Amino acid sequence: MPTLNEKIAASLERLRELGTGQAGVLRSKDLSRTHLERLLQHGYLRQIMPGWVMVVDPSARMGDSTPFFANFWRFLSLYCEDRFGPEWAADAQTSLRLHAGENTVPRQVIVVSPKGNNLNQAFPFNTSLFSSRGEVPPSEVKDGMRVMPLGEALVKASPSFFAQERPAALAALASLGSSAEVLDPLIRGGHSVIAGRLATAFRSIGRIGVADEIVAAMTAAGHRVTEGENPLQDVPPGLSFRRRVSPVAARITALWAQMRTGVLETFEDEPTEVDDTASYLSALDERYVSDAYHSLSIEGYQVTPELIDKIRRGEWSPERSQSDRDQRNALAAKGYADCFKLVRGAVADILGGANPAAVVSERHMQWFRAMFQPSVAAGLFLPERLAGYRQHFIYLDGSRYVPVAHASVQDAMDAFFDSFEAEEDPRVRAVLGHFVFTYIHPLPDGNGRIGRFIMNSQLASGGYPWTVIPIDERQRYMQSLDAASLQHDIRPFAGLAADLVRREPPPPRRRAAGEEPAYLPQGSAHQP
Repeated sequence: MPTLNEKIAASLERLRELGTGQAGVLRSKDLSRTHLERLLQHGYLRQIMPGWVMVVDPSARMGDSTPFFANFWRFLSLYCEDRFGPEWAADAQTSLRLHAGENTVPRQVIVVSPKGNNLNQAFPFNTSLFSSRGEVPPSEVKDGMRVMPLGEALVKASPSFFAQERPAALAALASLGSSAEVLDPLIRGGHSVIAGRLATAFRSIGRIGVADEIVAAMTAAGHRVTEGENPLQDVPPGLSFRRRVSPVAARITALWAQMRTGVLETFEDEPTEVDDTASYLSALDERYVSDAYHSLSIEGYQVTPELIDKIRRGEWSPERSQSDRDQRNALAAKGYADCFKLVRGAVADILGGANPAAVVSERHMQWFRAMFQPSVAAGLFLPERLAGYRQHFIYLDGSRYVPVAHASVQDAMDAFFDSFEAEEDPRVRAVLGHFVFTYIHPLPDGNGRIGRFIMNSQLASGGYPWTVIPIDERQRYMQSLDAASLQHDIRPFAGLAADLVRREPPPPRRRAAGEEPAYLPQGSAHQP
């Protein structure tokens, strides 16, 4: 008689045959009752709603929203195909978000279908689908979702979308390939008012040629076009896209331009010059234990000051001790110490006159590799993951926000560093340097820790103290980043950063007398 493990293996093999992987969605009826109940009971499947299940890691907590958010768009497309067949498409606003590379899970998605019932279908975690009854608009398939083509969606989008979701709207406008993409639906529908609105929007972001083509073609087709109020409303000064750029690059550029005002309004303390580099670095050294303890604790590592001291004293030895090799927390702390040493050197160079943004641009991957080299040596982190930016999708624990798709990470980082290096105010570089970096989430791991190092390197350039985000502020910290990611409101995070700068030095303890931090080379304490 087969053992339980053999039965579970047989059920998992059936899942594999159905084409599902670690993240997959399927209809309950696609599995036999025996396989379905067995996999549900042992945590390999979880019900989304009656008739639908998703593949999950058995170790995932019940009630955790992350597996659902990770599967959301896959589930939605399969659900719509099952319910409407091929006769459906996402509405203009959803289509524009997806064209812009904005895969954040919304509270509600609207699709248009002749089989729609004009009712809301509730999904888990306060999400829903509204099926609007109507003729199916022209559509194309993008990552499994049926969406309107970009030009069609721009024509059909409501004016409020451009003002309320400006980064996505800007990304859509900036990434349009040809004026013909909007002219076809404009002329076909005789939309002279919409043509004027879009021409104004294109002109406001520097795409003069597209705006002129819209006016000229509509006029030639017998329509009178009047350019009026800009639907984007208050385009940030200096934001311009003269030529087509990738959607994600436009979105990152627009986010930076839009958010910098909120940073300056909230973080009011003016920057100063650091007169005594040695004293600044000495104060930085005093903060090391606290910084390592809190930064690693925020990421969920069980790291104590005692463990940090063990590494400092050279008593942690994975080469000689099996228990040390098995300590994930110790590996994280060792990597943090190695990384901190490099960041300290970067701060010294910045205070010595090096360009603060260029230092981060040139060295952030060195910081990342130093942070995870101990884990690679212990076999807990694949060496190839140190090669560069991530090559896989990533989902944030419990958040509806979905970071940039891995295929677009390089475009996003190019746009990030363009904005970062052009920014003159150290407060903006500190706050948005941290936020936008973690918004993109370019690294396989360690994004939060590197983001906090970026923040502090730029705070140093403005004469602000090295600032620790303490573990007891974790909830406020995570909520403020979520507000920036989901509502594009940077003020809560900028306010937190400003508050913490004023509250330095941090808990839980400073360095004891005669104690030298692990990241300093022998005999070099307090040297610039």
